[in-house]
Amino acid sequence: MQPIRTPNQIAQEIQSQIKNLLGEKPLPINEALLLFNIEALIIRVLDYCNRRDLPRVLEMNIVEMFFNKVNSERRENNLEDINIRNLISLKMDDTEFVFNYSEQSNVEKDTNYFFEKLRPTLNVYRKLKGFK
Repeated sequence: MQPIRTPNQIAQEIQSQIKNLLGEKPLPINEALLLFNIEALIIRVLDYCNRRDLPRVLEMNIVEMFFNKVNSERRENNLEDINIRNLISLKMDDTEFVFNYSEQSNVEKDTNYFFEKLRPTLNVYRKLKGFK
């Protein structure tokens, strides 16, 4: 049986998986902040599920979420000329398009957002408090 990994060890493994998925030339990202956010999410998940280990399925979900976040940040940084984050509507002649802007952009999504997205999946892996 493998020893139980700490949240920091799991976060470092997830961060290295994200770097591998980004490929040869990843754009500079704040790695310390990324590691902190990953570790904070892992601690919240473990606390919510009353577990000391993180199931592989949840680990892969976290990798996917943070990879998508980093990847969208890279894309948004390429759109320096146009500020589309605050775009609410477009109007041309007699036609107007109004966008649903209540959804946060991927850059603004934090660990609370990711935790709420994971919550339905977490209930499958949740243990009763007091049992190990």
